[in-house]
Amino acid sequence: MATQSVGICSLCGERRNKGGMSRHLAECAPKHDPASGASAEWVRLRVEGGGPFWLDVEARADAKL
Repeated sequence: MATQSVGICSLCGERRNKGGMSRHLAECAPKHDPASGASAEWVRLRVEGGGPFWLDVEARADAKL
């Protein structure tokens, strides 16, 4: 059985596996977004490499890259 990689949420430090991290970010990110009064659109990108490596990136849709 392959070992499951674990990621750490940079917002709260919680550790989750790859499948759990997407669910976690959907709940965690809004809690850490400063109240601006207006709702914002978000873009989430998952980058996967060879083997157990992956990275979830989330940014406001109007952010400059």
